[in-house]
Amino acid sequence: MEGRGGVGWAGAAALVLAAAAVARAQGEGPGPAPPDDAPRPAPAEGPAPAPADGPKAGPAQEGGEGATPAPPTPAEYIAQVLRAERLERAFAQVPLGEVLEALQAAVWLNVVLDATIDRSTPVDWDPRGRALGEALPLLLGPLGLTHAVWCDVLFVHAADRPPPEAPARGPRGALERYTLQHAVTPFADAVDGLAHLARLPIQWTDRARAAAKGRTVTFRVRNLPLHMALTVLAHQAGLTWSERGGELWLQAPGERPPRPVDPWAEVRVSVRCRDPRPLPELLAILRGLTGVELRLDPSVPPDRAAPLVVDHAPLPAALDAIADHAGVRWRREGDAAVIFAP
Repeated sequence: MEGRGGVGWAGAAALVLAAAAVARAQGEGPGPAPPDDAPRPAPAEGPAPAPADGPKAGPAQEGGEGATPAPPTPAEYIAQVLRAERLERAFAQVPLGEVLEALQAAVWLNVVLDATIDRSTPVDWDPRGRALGEALPLLLGPLGLTHAVWCDVLFVHAADRPPPEAPARGPRGALERYTLQHAVTPFADAVDGLAHLARLPIQWTDRARAAAKGRTVTFRVRNLPLHMALTVLAHQAGLTWSERGGELWLQAPGERPPRPVDPWAEVRVSVRCRDPRPLPELLAILRGLTGVELRLDPSVPPDRAAPLVVDHAPLPAALDAIADHAGVRWRREGDAAVIFAP
């Protein structure tokens, strides 16, 4: 089949910040990387925080003289901070959400409050003179809350509602690590923003879309792998996710996987590239959003450029738009497409 012209972004993300690239991620810890002047756990309490993706022990490091200890896992790092750090500040009738934000800023941890808990609940808390691991139960216990290390974050939840099991692995997306910052952001916008960063389409089941309608999210996490960031985000709306056929799906707990989606007929995307972009860049965008292999024929110069502005369009319509502006044509080859000069 020949045609003229994609599928685009899953929408702009409100208050979603781009994550660090690989080199930056290597400079950050298993949780967010503290600045030079940020408080750090005392050395006597355990090994100093080290990047989760930092240098691995080689043969010369695995034992013997001069051996370098392995970097702590995110869970070990959080446990170390709770043992060693203190917050020398008292709170009187301060909303719980603000207290946890102050804690997160002071000790440079990812702290997430379960969305089912009222952030505006006023609390009194005096953690001065105590390690955080000892002081936190004094804050959370009277509210029927507790905390757990979950998805590489310090997760605050109801004592009788523990979080689900964290995924062991998942898709990586365009970046090694992701930083998300939301303040009363519509949940759908937050999902679209993460999809934009990852360059991966995120689909919804009908039940998931209905469950998330009207939901907002407020949290900040730094330096999380995609499968952890997506799990934390989905849980804030009471949803789960799965990966099928190269696509990520949001779904209600216990929901059966939907049937495979035909990216040529059923996926809709929006792209806002008003200034001309090189065709290889546009094809990479569409490929990331649809999972469809899109190739540039040698007959088309790689510096050929075109704008691309489509809204909730199927892939053939986007390829038609590229073809119209760039003076090229396209054809399907199996499940892929090739852009060629006429």
